[in-house]
Amino acid sequence: MKKRVITGAIIVAVLVLALVLRQVNAYIFDALILILSIAATIEISKCVTIGEDKTNKLTTLICSICNTVLTFGIFLALLLTDTIMYLPEFILLSLFVCFSVLIIVSLIKYKKFVNLKFFFPLVYPTYLFLFFYLINHLDVFNAGLNSNVSLYILVSIFIISMLTDTFAMLTGMMFKGPKLCPKISPNKTISGAIGGLLFGTGGGIAVYAIFSVIKPFTQIFANANVVIGFVLLFSFLASLFCQIGDIFESLFKRKIGIKDTGTILAGHGGLMDRLDGISFATVIMFIGAVVLFV
Repeated sequence: MKKRVITGAIIVAVLVLALVLRQVNAYIFDALILILSIAATIEISKCVTIGEDKTNKLTTLICSICNTVLTFGIFLALLLTDTIMYLPEFILLSLFVCFSVLIIVSLIKYKKFVNLKFFFPLVYPTYLFLFFYLINHLDVFNAGLNSNVSLYILVSIFIISMLTDTFAMLTGMMFKGPKLCPKISPNKTISGAIGGLLFGTGGGIAVYAIFSVIKPFTQIFANANVVIGFVLLFSFLASLFCQIGDIFESLFKRKIGIKDTGTILAGHGGLMDRLDGISFATVIMFIGAVVLFV
């Protein structure tokens, strides 16, 4: 528990530093997310190739990293050329190329179609992390949008995710009761899920309440006609998706027979053991940001 607390404190400190640096230059935040994305991709690639031979491991790893870097490169190029509307097409092209390489290598080396599980790290978590880039540059979708809106959304995501994870664990330990999904994650309880939802949603509302009294955001929220009901809805959905992401990661680990995706975070496991929920929450918060501010 001590290691878990210390590591948790370090994670919070890193998140705060990342947000501070973002205010200096938004591209610094992009770079940090890219580093995390590459590290998480390597982690997932190693997980799906446990027990495989060197060729499968190396090919999957290289293709996964290449797709992660290509995804960011495509996003950045389109961002700088103001052609972000073509992002889906270029992303699919990048994915197609990496898929093709995996298939060709497998056919040449093994004379058979590649194992479908090797495709997984091409998609997860790269395309979830893509939404961090999109949120960080929300103003690209609306030239008149104050770039500080991105800061508000990012802070909301981090607070909602942290409170959801923390209080899902604490309320689950305190109240126990029926299991939420015993075949996937035996430690998760219904009481913990409810506690996570309540505190995660409350965290989103608290962030809104704090930002709404800060002068720049007061005007931004007024212009966008932000209402508490909308904040409540998307805070709840973000907290819900955070838990869905956690369950998805648990299912993934159970399918391949591992306890943690890695050991880089003492007391927590791997990067995706901590970033699973927040990466899923980012998707729904991006949708909410687009609906509200774009």
